[in-house]
Amino acid sequence: MKFLINSTSESAGAKVCVKDLTPLLLNNGHEVKLNDWNYESQFDVVLFMSERTDVKKARKKIPNALIGIMDSKIAKQNIKENKSADFLIVSSIEQKDALLEENPNVFIYYMFPYTEEKPKVHKKKEKTIIGYHGNKLHLHAFYPIISKALDNLSQNHRIELWAIYNIKSLGKWTKGLPQKTPVKHIQWEENTLSEYLHQCDIGLVNNLKPVFRPWPQIRISNHIMNIISKGYGKDYSDLLLRYKYNTNPGRIYVFSQLHIPVVSDFALSASQFIRHEDSGLLANTQKGWEKAIETLILSAEKRSLYSENLKKYIQENASIEQNFNKLMQFINNLINNRKNAQLNQ
Repeated sequence: MKFLINSTSESAGAKVCVKDLTPLLLNNGHEVKLNDWNYESQFDVVLFMSERTDVKKARKKIPNALIGIMDSKIAKQNIKENKSADFLIVSSIEQKDALLEENPNVFIYYMFPYTEEKPKVHKKKEKTIIGYHGNKLHLHAFYPIISKALDNLSQNHRIELWAIYNIKSLGKWTKGLPQKTPVKHIQWEENTLSEYLHQCDIGLVNNLKPVFRPWPQIRISNHIMNIISKGYGKDYSDLLLRYKYNTNPGRIYVFSQLHIPVVSDFALSASQFIRHEDSGLLANTQKGWEKAIETLILSAEKRSLYSENLKKYIQENASIEQNFNKLMQFINNLINNRKNAQLNQ
């Protein structure tokens, strides 16, 4: 098949959907052209990154092409394009569920950035390096739960947090840092990420955002909740989880390739890959994070076991090759369904 991939994005999603996908298509016998916004040739499939789409023009120029949008967003300016496309490619079940309202054909393509596998031997150490990589927004969300958990652990263990993020673009993380735990700020670079992360002993992947209730609003909030929850049951211990609709397991994948055990939170995407006390640990409360991280600090055996199980699970169920093969099957099914519908007209 002939593919056209149009993208002006430099996002993490574009790395997977453009830079990493292109060689997969080529190596499997397909033709690929990048950024032909004038549509000077005929293509079987046209793919856009969601930051800039052009469905109407592409449809007019290449009426028989199947048109998809990768890493689709639910922002107001994207709705019309999402509905006009033949299919959408997303990174998680959360994102798929959010976009089904706009298009019935939504495919989960786990946006795992190609990461060379590097085995790691876990040993008992004097100092434990705890690693994070991702957006600065998630670092802000360390506070109060994860930051305080780390500070409590620092009283009995020698630990250091390595925070790898785009300091040049986003500025240095200054809000909500742990106060008693040394923090090493590292500039994110694609070609050095694995090198730094591989030196870490434990990986943190947090997705949830804090839910704050200002004191003056507590009585009003409880009153409103009592009204809304009437007949549904309400208890002070109910869990309220807040996280982005496009949360995905991409950061977990990088740790898995480097054989580093992960502690994550209760986001659905995380719990699909991390089976608690088997391929990692899940935590929600401050004490939960503290206990999970300490378990891995104290046991090199568990660090090794959980990281190996995570790597094995992903390799057997959601490897990059499996993702690609399932995507091609999805696209072929759409093409065949279209042909059958045309024959039956």
